[in-house]
Amino acid sequence: MVKLTIDGKTVKAKRGSTILEAAKEAGIKIPTLCYLKEINEIGFCRICIVKVEGKQDLVSSCNTPIKRGMVVCTDNEEIRLSRKATLSLLASSHRFDCWRCPKDGMCEFYDLLKQEDITFNEFGPGIGRTSEQIISEGISMDLTKCILCKRCVSVCQSIASGNVFSFNDDDSLRPVVRPKSNQSFFESGCFQCGLCIAACPTGTLFETSFINQVKAYLRDDKKKVVAQLDKKIQSALATSFGYLENTPIEETIGKTYEALRLLGFDIVTNIDHGTDLFIFAVAKELLHKQKKPLFITSCSSTPLYIQKHKPEWEKALSHVKSPHLINGALIKHKFLDPGVKVVTISSCPAQKDEISAPNIGIAQKDVDAVLTVSELVRMINQAGIDYKKLKGVQNHKTFTTNSTIYRGGILQGLANVLMETKESTELIFKTVTKTKNLPMKIEEATFKVNRQLYKFARVHGGKMIKPLSLRMKKQKYDVIELLLCQQEGTFEAHEDIKRINHITHENTHILNNPLHNKTIANLDSETIDKLSIFEQGSHENIKEGRR
Repeated sequence: MVKLTIDGKTVKAKRGSTILEAAKEAGIKIPTLCYLKEINEIGFCRICIVKVEGKQDLVSSCNTPIKRGMVVCTDNEEIRLSRKATLSLLASSHRFDCWRCPKDGMCEFYDLLKQEDITFNEFGPGIGRTSEQIISEGISMDLTKCILCKRCVSVCQSIASGNVFSFNDDDSLRPVVRPKSNQSFFESGCFQCGLCIAACPTGTLFETSFINQVKAYLRDDKKKVVAQLDKKIQSALATSFGYLENTPIEETIGKTYEALRLLGFDIVTNIDHGTDLFIFAVAKELLHKQKKPLFITSCSSTPLYIQKHKPEWEKALSHVKSPHLINGALIKHKFLDPGVKVVTISSCPAQKDEISAPNIGIAQKDVDAVLTVSELVRMINQAGIDYKKLKGVQNHKTFTTNSTIYRGGILQGLANVLMETKESTELIFKTVTKTKNLPMKIEEATFKVNRQLYKFARVHGGKMIKPLSLRMKKQKYDVIELLLCQQEGTFEAHEDIKRINHITHENTHILNNPLHNKTIANLDSETIDKLSIFEQGSHENIKEGRR
């Protein structure tokens, strides 16, 4: 431990800690803006500045290591004046139309300006450092709001491994952060995971909105509109209305169903049928596949990642649609009719891209729109619905299973289908590779069906792709599940960011077993294929259609 003094208080902190970390441990708050723990500790924004005795200049606390006997001041007039000058300059290059900003009250920059009592009238109304907007199917970027924090650059590089963004200061008066080489999101290799949106402290990066399109559906009395909810986002949604993260899903999901009904949706359901059918279809595909491994995913960003960054894996990628598309197909082609409008509620901007891609046949019609958590929260607030006062309603039984969120995930369900048993046997996963400080890892599990030994791998995070490639040279896998998008805990230091990430509370008793779903288990093989399988070559068609 290292002993130092911060604001007259003797503090002990772990060797190697930064001043910011030591201050936080001591209960002393230092404002930050560009900082993300373990991801973006570059001191670029100069908001977390402190005075260190013996140093002539102020130093950034987020990347200055502590030393024995160090004396630190976190708040004096020099610090306050410097921080206010920095914030005023940033504000002068930021367009303030907060009433229509996608951050919708969750803007760290706005909160910091308010906290530091910044006035910047002498600069005139901020119009942004550039008027450019970069629009894609899932993620868009409004450069009038960029404050050059470089969070998106670091997150995309360190977590997603997309390396989409770059900082360009060729014009010293107009530096910008944007997709590299002035390219579009698609051209730069973006796979629409949404981590950059979660990390952005302003409304610069945001999900391309489907709100107006969905409102048009709801206003049309001739259209029947179905909302299908991915229940994994329920806790994140509830926390947006003041519930604690550990609130059981069962206490709030009925409120979400009621809110959707009040917004005008005719039918409210979830995607559980689609998830179960996804597992059945993958099992069938695996049994007929001659060359292993089979890459599978329920994450819509993963096929895009493979197309852009690992094309040599593309032929091994499953042709099974993602669960929400399958569920949309069930609603339109089995339960109701193709004329209904199906809206997915999820946390994944890649699903917006997925349904917008041309040349993917019937899949384009399975789901008509995708709303993310933040978009649904905005719609509920705009409609004046008091979420906490809702009593809650049931979903539509005909189209919905009443399962909880099962333990074990997709691979557990796949193992039970392969074993053709309703008596679930739990897969025991062993972590074989992981990162030191971030929640990214590779897990493996094996099990037998008769005399056939299956080996599964589950990969969390884009940074694990390179270690996976190395392991594949020595290990033979039957199935590899890729989960490359945002996960709970990735942005541990920022509660407002954590709220919009996946926050999933799994049932600790019930293992995932699609064989318990009679509606899906009784489907014949031809129907399974029709509802769940992309046409051959569809992945290539998607890629070509976006060029």
